Amino acid sequence: MAIIVISSEAGAPGEQIAALVAERLGHQLVDHSQVRQLAQDCDSEFDKACTFYQANYGEPEPIGWLERLFYSNPAYVSLFKSLHYELASRGNVVILGRGPQIVLREVPGILKVRIVAPTRWRAEQVAAQRGVSLEEATAYVDKMDLSRRALMESVYGVPIYIWLYDLAINMQTFSTETATGFICQAATAMRSAPDETAIKEKLFCLALAARVESAVKKQIQVAPYRGFAVTATADGSVSLTGAVHDKFSRSQAEKIAAAVKGVTGVANLLKTTDIGY
Repeated sequence: MAIIVISSEAGAPGEQIAALVAERLGHQLVDHSQVRQLAQDCDSEFDKACTFYQANYGEPEPIGWLERLFYSNPAYVSLFKSLHYELASRGNVVILGRGPQIVLREVPGILKVRIVAPTRWRAEQVAAQRGVSLEEATAYVDKMDLSRRALMESVYGVPIYIWLYDLAINMQTFSTETATGFICQAATAMRSAPDETAIKEKLFCLALAARVESAVKKQIQVAPYRGFAVTATADGSVSLTGAVHDKFSRSQAEKIAAAVKGVTGVANLLKTTDIGY
């Protein structure tokens, strides 16, 4: 079961390479727009939020659009996490987008690739593609790089370090065809990982926990400084830990979790921050 995650700097041909890798290996290609569409399909409130931001910020995906949406409701981060876990569990998939390399970083057997190039090289590609000046293209590349880094570091809470990736390819040095070959070869040369069943079980547990976390965060105000978290087991049992503000919220969180599809039982270990509990 091969799972490949590809991300790229602005102006680098990440989308093109991901498509070529998927075609060569016979894998399913999933880009960030497809992940967003899946989120809209399974969450009506997220769908409404997407419509609002697209209407108010002009372009289909202006700089900062996704950050504004995530900051408006932390539940959306958990929603995206659950979708990435579920997509990876399908196996034989190439996932392109902002975030999966962080979401899936602790899952064994996943090849994480970064497509990079010097800023000037990337600006030249953007200038040629969009018919703009090199100065305009450079400003665009710089803004997109900052925006994506802000999304990863602020929303997911993880700095962008090189250790997030198994392979980084400088496109100033290599062609797209050569880069594609590197990735395909790396996918078959990875060290042995746990068996397919173990990986799928881990991804199932992570996806279920993230779905529950998203559902609770949508309706309950959790206490962020007490580390609200959800864990799940393969039989569908989930545990809620951390803190909410009062007894009612604690009870509601348990009911919300129990109603999530796939949950078979809830261990409510939440504490409250109200005085006297």
